[in-house]
Amino acid sequence: MGKIKKKLKYFFLLIIFFILLIVYPLFFHKKETNNNILPEEYIKGVFHVHSNFSDGKGDINEITRAAQRQKLDFVILTDHGEPNLKCAGSTSFMNNVLLIGGSEFSLDCGHLACAGFNIEDYRFPNEPQEAINDVNSYNGFSFISHPLDNKIPWTDWDVNSFTGLEVLSSYSSARRIGVTGLFSFIIRYMINKEFALINTLHYPEDNLKIWDSFNKKGKYSGIYALDAHAQIPVTKKINLNFPSYESMFGILNVYVKIENPLENNPHISSKIIIQNIKKGNFFNVIEGIASANGFDNYYVTSSGEKLDMGSSSENVNGHIIFELPFEFPVDIIIKKDGKNIYKVKNYFKNKFEFKVNKSGTYRSEIFLSKGRFRKLPWIITNPFFLNDSAETKIEKKSGLKEISIFDNKKAFNIEMNPASAGTIEYNITDNKSPFFLMKYHLKKEENKKNFWVSLSNRETRDLSDYKGISFQASSAKRMRYWVEFRTLSDKKEKWYRHSFLADKNWRKINIPFNKFSLIHGPEDGSNPDLSRIRAIFFSVNNSVSNLNEIRGELSLKAISVFSYFHEK
Repeated sequence: MGKIKKKLKYFFLLIIFFILLIVYPLFFHKKETNNNILPEEYIKGVFHVHSNFSDGKGDINEITRAAQRQKLDFVILTDHGEPNLKCAGSTSFMNNVLLIGGSEFSLDCGHLACAGFNIEDYRFPNEPQEAINDVNSYNGFSFISHPLDNKIPWTDWDVNSFTGLEVLSSYSSARRIGVTGLFSFIIRYMINKEFALINTLHYPEDNLKIWDSFNKKGKYSGIYALDAHAQIPVTKKINLNFPSYESMFGILNVYVKIENPLENNPHISSKIIIQNIKKGNFFNVIEGIASANGFDNYYVTSSGEKLDMGSSSENVNGHIIFELPFEFPVDIIIKKDGKNIYKVKNYFKNKFEFKVNKSGTYRSEIFLSKGRFRKLPWIITNPFFLNDSAETKIEKKSGLKEISIFDNKKAFNIEMNPASAGTIEYNITDNKSPFFLMKYHLKKEENKKNFWVSLSNRETRDLSDYKGISFQASSAKRMRYWVEFRTLSDKKEKWYRHSFLADKNWRKINIPFNKFSLIHGPEDGSNPDLSRIRAIFFSVNNSVSNLNEIRGELSLKAISVFSYFHEK
């Protein structure tokens, strides 16, 4: 009996020691003091927040009240949907905070957080590049969400022209702590919310490498994202109702630079914020470590021109300026093309200047010199893209070799569900170019989920020598359509599909076969058997719209397959 008591004693001592180990740091964490006011040219907010419009806990009133208590100027709401109509339509001033409605799209390759698009009667596509292009057509922004998340990572790295990446995601970071870490987090959160949340963050080395690699090919921004839900799912029916919106709003902030104060019109003001984010004119802060009020980062050319973050210049002789009006020392790392080129430690002056004399993409990371969280990137700025035009390399030309496959006016038949109607015509344009015209009237049938109209060609053909399909398209109204091909191998039929956007102007469209998605047939991981294509379709269906009845016209010409060529 004595031995059992002794073991219990040691067991409880071990538990007490473990708890002390967890809570001990909480009593020594103190946010660094910054008494500077936020400059007039900056506004402060948070990005990537979920409400009860999708899988978040709170409504928009609760969210904006939490933002008001944290003295934020804006909240960018990104509820799930393609788009989430309630969320996208929620842009407004509420509780003295600007709520900007967007959506987080669930695509074939991961999630894309977007804002600044118009609400249309059709849905955004599942293909990443198509979704990005759609958002860009409205001058909106798109950020790849939690790119290396252990549950929902991004997988299509061939995309381009998106706005940027979430280089640090609070929710994605928290998922890395595991079951044991969750227990520690809960205890710490009950005692010191700020410490508990910051302690889940890590230096996002891999995300930053991806970001830097993209900036070698174009202009992309990095953003700190909360992915706040104000709840943690335990099972499908049980959620832990924390961390709160208010606690998360004090952890990761985005500081956006604007030329003039926001207007009373929420749509005009949201457009100003969205366009400056799209330009990269903002920086990111782990606000729970310290406020960054008063910080600024800009580039001054040799001629005296002052350029904000996200700007480009051919003048590579100048200085990158840091305004640092803080009462605590910082470490500054300057990166060129993703590589560390300069580091200064324990810097304690109000201004730092770095001389630039070479082309490159320059960005910075700033750390507190002391404290438990000195290895976390307190501030990450967006890049300056400096490129001396005299250094520009001449690249070899590449292009497509195209072969027409549908130049016969009887190439297509019309197919549709019983309730819908469609016709096909073969016409000639003013410049004597033949085209197919499909007129359609889609109509939903009772107790039927799908309805469609399509141009169909059911000839068997071998396209294994080609890389994709090319055509020109126009539509009586802006609408998204599908091109589909079907294969047959070992008596197993597979269907592959990709969407395209058409409007009143003729648009040239090239879609590689490897970008088509499998929508029917065994998912065995194999590539499409292009030697056994048995049908090709151009169609419109209910998946591209929220309406139960759709009318329109689609015109197609110069339908070809292509291969690539490269200049030697």
